[in-house]
Amino acid sequence: MTEMENMLFRKAVPLILESLSEDKGKIQSQISRETYLTYSHLCNIIKKLDDQGLVLRSINGRKKIATLTKKGANLVLLIAKIKTLMNS
Repeated sequence: MTEMENMLFRKAVPLILESLSEDKGKIQSQISRETYLTYSHLCNIIKKLDDQGLVLRSINGRKKIATLTKKGANLVLLIAKIKTLMNS
């Protein structure tokens, strides 16, 4: 299993991606609260997602903002399809 495959099939990553799909861009502390992850753990995952091209990170003053890329948005759709298939 590749590093990306290993990362994608952890429970936290789909939660983060789904949270990001709800808005254009979200403050990382807000994502942390929504997903019940510690802020530092979330930041580590967001960095890896950014390295893979799934998320774009930016800073606005003291706020760290994460936004889905097109590649990340496509992945969210695939995850939703997989969930549907698993539940049917």
